[in-house]
Amino acid sequence: MVEQKSFLYNNRWLLGGGGILFFTLSWLFYCYAPLEGHFEVDSHAYDRVARIFLETGTVKDTAGVPPIHTQGYHFFLGILYWLFGADNVGMVIAVQILLAFLSLLLTVRTAFLVGGSVCAQIVYALGVLDGAFLIYPQFILAETLLLFLIALFFERMVVFYRKRKNTALVQAGLVLGFSLIVKPTALFLPICFATCFAILSLFYSHGLRWTQLFIFCTTLYAPVVVYIIRNGLVFGVYTFSSLTESGLFLYFSASMLSKLHAMPLDASVAAVQALADRKYTSSEFGYWKLMRSLFFTLLWEHPLVVIQIGMQNLLKTFFGLFSVQLQLLFDPTIQGKVLPFFSTNGSLFIKVWSYAQWAFRSPLIGVCMVLEFFLNGIRWALVVVGIQKLWSEKSYELLTFFFCIVGCFSIVTGFFGAGRYRITFEPILLILAAQGIESLYKIYKRIKLGASKKAAGL
Repeated sequence: MVEQKSFLYNNRWLLGGGGILFFTLSWLFYCYAPLEGHFEVDSHAYDRVARIFLETGTVKDTAGVPPIHTQGYHFFLGILYWLFGADNVGMVIAVQILLAFLSLLLTVRTAFLVGGSVCAQIVYALGVLDGAFLIYPQFILAETLLLFLIALFFERMVVFYRKRKNTALVQAGLVLGFSLIVKPTALFLPICFATCFAILSLFYSHGLRWTQLFIFCTTLYAPVVVYIIRNGLVFGVYTFSSLTESGLFLYFSASMLSKLHAMPLDASVAAVQALADRKYTSSEFGYWKLMRSLFFTLLWEHPLVVIQIGMQNLLKTFFGLFSVQLQLLFDPTIQGKVLPFFSTNGSLFIKVWSYAQWAFRSPLIGVCMVLEFFLNGIRWALVVVGIQKLWSEKSYELLTFFFCIVGCFSIVTGFFGAGRYRITFEPILLILAAQGIESLYKIYKRIKLGASKKAAGL
């Protein structure tokens, strides 16, 4: 605690200046964006259900069936509408900007626990201009609330690893469980944890007991069980969310058909939906049964296409540009019309050229996108160096935790890749990149010191 207070005092100018820069840019984004720009494709569904909550006191959809999305963000948005009014978008954005800044501070604290003061300083300097914290709060989307819960989960887990506090483990499980009700990205994370730590146990005594893993899983799935029971009482169907089925069985199948028959993705999605709607007009079970059958048929007949599309979607997640959202924020007329890089016909050069032309619809945003593209590549190189640094320090538990998070959160986006899905592990990438920068700086200092000694004849 004393070290943290000392860090805050010694870095008060950095923290204060970064905060002023962050809130100033956020304010400018809000001022220059039209009202429609804050509503992305998914925003309208969030807004509609939140208004139902405001009018009826429940987030039950008027359709009377469980919605495809889990309803954590709908409820959060409904509370904000109740407090500030349903048409006061500015206050919703203001609350999300505050949540994003708190997420950054949580990431800085996590970095301090992982790598000390210098690592935390670098994370803060990088995070102030990171699109995950700066751009997404401008949209009526679940990403900012999810980012806050994930950042809090990371911080609690690192406290557990560093100090072996079981209370921190319980808190981490509960926070991650609530994040599942916002978006079910971490639904299968405990399975990944159990597998990785079982393998690690063969080579290294990591000290994590299976009873602790059981406690973590129990606290994580407790909110999920409550939510399923609630759906059963409200809708008569004990279900969690069909979002995963939608992504895998609908959009991934449509992507495969689009690739096989050289047709636009939107047309392929519409064709798959029309096929299911014609056959099952009233049975949701039959609808998803047909979707599963179509997916596994395509998987069996065209396995290489499945691998190709999955790898493309992972590349979209790893290297997708957050600044694309700035185009959507300032020009809402292109909502749903973002140029798909991999679906553009032609050679790699033609794809890059076409994407650059689309990016430079606004010259300033185009420059931001080009800079982000190159900085993304540099950052991934720094992440590799950061991993090597933690490995040399024998921080095997933290590395296993980081690999589990990045692996699990990225794999679930393999069916429909996009830069926005990287938000779930953006704090970890910042911390690893900061470790990489610190490691390279130390190497530079050693080389410079060696050169100085050589020049002095020592």
